[in-house]
Amino acid sequence: MTKCVFAGTFDPFTIGHLYVVEECLKQYDKVVVALGINTEKTPYFSREERLSLLKEAFKNNDRVEVVFFEGLLVDFMKQNDIFTTIRGIRDSKDLEYEKIMSRNNRNFWEKANTEFVFVTGEIAKVSSTKVRELVQKGEDASQFIPLDAREYFNQMVKAKRD
Repeated sequence: MTKCVFAGTFDPFTIGHLYVVEECLKQYDKVVVALGINTEKTPYFSREERLSLLKEAFKNNDRVEVVFFEGLLVDFMKQNDIFTTIRGIRDSKDLEYEKIMSRNNRNFWEKANTEFVFVTGEIAKVSSTKVRELVQKGEDASQFIPLDAREYFNQMVKAKRD
């Protein structure tokens, strides 16, 4: 069985992230969507909210496994015998950053491989940052959330506003 990991802070998980997972499912039997902690970021949504949102997004897809991990992605990959991480690329800034991360992963573990999924068109304009900004302004951002997770997302947002 072929598998890959798509890791991120997913604050929140968007239709752009979903696009990347759907592309992965064309090549891999299983996609592990791994919610990680980035100590350089302060998330708007709690870890539990983000994990629940991910589980909602993939509740009907047994080829996607949602997990939480702490520490380095490359260590998670080693522990779980996953050799490929997937990174979504929207623009040249993303590409430059992800190339550096790819080299770092390979330096830590020679079996670590990174594949890039290039996101284009309207989806490339979607980001977690944009969604958070809309939410913080009191605007509706649900159109940027995967359909299966929208109801839960709207509940999360309502709870933040109450």
